[in-house]
Amino acid sequence: MMYGDIGRLSCSVSSTSFSTQTRGQGLDLKEFSSMLHKALEGAVVLESFPKTTVDDFALVLESGGSNFTVSFLYSVSW
Repeated sequence: MMYGDIGRLSCSVSSTSFSTQTRGQGLDLKEFSSMLHKALEGAVVLESFPKTTVDDFALVLESGGSNFTVSFLYSVSW
């Protein structure tokens, strides 16, 4: 594996099967992961940490309609 001059940010959002009231009405988790990555890449200074990987995992247990907001606020609170 080749290391770059800057670090790497990886974001993943997933949900449980019982997170929504209507089964089969899934969340667009790939879009949430992409939005979370875009929101965090400005906050994490990856140029200062070469050879570093920052992994951010968010699990939606109950969906009340503001999943991305809660995922983002949890991610930036660490």
